[in-house]
Amino acid sequence: MDRIDREMTVILALSLLDGAMLQGQKGPVPRTNALRLALSYLHQRAGGDPAPFRTFWQLCADPLPWAENDSIRCIIRASSLHTEIHRIWRALGIPPDQELTERLVAARELERRALGGETDPN
Repeated sequence: MDRIDREMTVILALSLLDGAMLQGQKGPVPRTNALRLALSYLHQRAGGDPAPFRTFWQLCADPLPWAENDSIRCIIRASSLHTEIHRIWRALGIPPDQELTERLVAARELERRALGGETDPN
C-alpha cells in the first residue's frame, strides 16, 4: 500500500469536515470518532489556537434549543460551521479557492468509491 502524503491526509481530513458542514444543513451532525480524529489531526498540523476546532466539534451536535424552529436551527448550524471551517482553513494556511474546492470534491468522490457507493453525477 502506498504511503499517503501529509498534504493528501490534510485534504482527506478537510473533506470529512466539509461533509459534516454539508450534513449540518439538514440537522445535527453525529460527533463520530472519525470527525474527532480529523479535527485533532488538523489542529496538530495548524498548531496555535484550538478555538475553531473545538467550536466546530461543539456546533455539530448542538441542538440549538433557543432557535424558533428546525429550519432556523439548520440555517444557524450551517452558517456557523461554514464560518468555523473557514477559520480552520486560515489556521492551516489554505486559501479557500477553486483548487481547494476541486480537491475536496475529488476526496469525497474517492471516499464514495472506496465505500462502494455510487458516484455523484454533479
